[in-house]
Amino acid sequence: MMAAADGGLLHPVSECVVRLADVKKIHGKDKTWVIIHGKVYDVTTFHCHPGGMNVLEEHSGRDSTEVFEDIGHSNDARGMLCQFYMATIHPDDLGGLPNGETPPDEESWFQNLSYRSALYFLVPAGLALVAVAVLVYRCRRST
Repeated sequence: MMAAADGGLLHPVSECVVRLADVKKIHGKDKTWVIIHGKVYDVTTFHCHPGGMNVLEEHSGRDSTEVFEDIGHSNDARGMLCQFYMATIHPDDLGGLPNGETPPDEESWFQNLSYRSALYFLVPAGLALVAVAVLVYRCRRST
């Protein structure tokens, strides 16, 4: 049985809970665990990460939520997280994450898209509109 969490991502209902200190200890021990929105993901085997394994290793053992969101990961990338999900950070340790960050509810990641992420949509859409306008102008001018 699966339950939705993190913007609709699926995780096992009987979740494992780990302490933040335990995740931090893993850093540099041939494991690559990252924390995103209070969830722990084991990305040790994710060798096809577009930024390379060194990016993941650089963030191993710590909260990577801000970096993950700032990059503007696609829905497909967010969907891939479920295959690497390991555990949830213990509620007592959530205050130990930067800015006391707590995991979002199911849809809050969508509501909190960064300005930069919006540009990934708006700039191509604007360019497409300009291209269509130029085409229409040229077609009308040539007739």
